[in-house]
Amino acid sequence: MSIGENIKTVRKDQGLTQKELAQKANISRSYLADIENGRYNPSIEVLQSIASSLGISAQKFFKDNLTENDNIDQLEDDLKLILSKIKKISKSDREKLLKMIDIFEEETHK
Repeated sequence: MSIGENIKTVRKDQGLTQKELAQKANISRSYLADIENGRYNPSIEVLQSIASSLGISAQKFFKDNLTENDNIDQLEDDLKLILSKIKKISKSDREKLLKMIDIFEEETHK
């Protein structure tokens, strides 16, 4: 899928009209329609504004298939949470945790 098609998919999934999203992103409805239909490629700034208005990462627009299981946004959120928790435990506990992760990884590759 193209960037424009991905924007359209997310917009519709969120139940927004072109007019509503355009207002949130501070762009014209006709420009949004042109982006969604592949007539124009948005600048990075516009793409970020659209993504922010939809509450997602702009990276999502570059995925070939928005229904992929590996949700980049969720993975980033999970990693931030894990890192915040790891910072609070002792060095010896972090070493134990790494050993546990190695065990999970070995089990996954069997």
